[in-house]
Amino acid sequence: MTMKPKSLAAKRERERGAALVVAILVLAILTVIGIALMLITSTETRIAANEWSVNRGFYSSDAGVRWGTTQLNVALPTFLQRPEFGTKAAPLFDGSVLFLMPSHRFVTGTGFFGTDDIQVRVTTPGRISRRLCFGCKGNAPGDEAQYYYGFEMRATGAQNDAFLQYSKALVADVEAGPLPGRLPF
Repeated sequence: MTMKPKSLAAKRERERGAALVVAILVLAILTVIGIALMLITSTETRIAANEWSVNRGFYSSDAGVRWGTTQLNVALPTFLQRPEFGTKAAPLFDGSVLFLMPSHRFVTGTGFFGTDDIQVRVTTPGRISRRLCFGCKGNAPGDEAQYYYGFEMRATGAQNDAFLQYSKALVADVEAGPLPGRLPF
């Protein structure tokens, strides 16, 4: 009987340090897993921020297209004769109207949400088509024909500050009318 305890003691002496090696190995594996999860989380955060920026750019340029469409349908001559677009004699094909929109981002230190830091640029609309308006008032024989005019509307929404830089452009075909066959502008 005295033999068994000696053999157990001898076994324990040979196993010294094995638990330490296993513990260090487990800690190393957990550290690698933790670092990998941290990198994945960091990448996902950047992807989400980029998606947010792209959406802001898209919706701000969409606002520019909608604003231009409204201007075309409400006051077409006034809109197309804006000084930013040039004149009939000297059109500015790269002319554009620029307006600012609030970003509604929280500004640290001020205690309230952002200022007008999104830029929306609407370029000179290009006339692309004209179609007869059937059933419109004024299309009777002897009256001046009425038409719908198609325009290509381009808008860009962008923000350029230290942390966020994005831009998104949209092009839309827009109709305005009914209008006379010969436009005075």
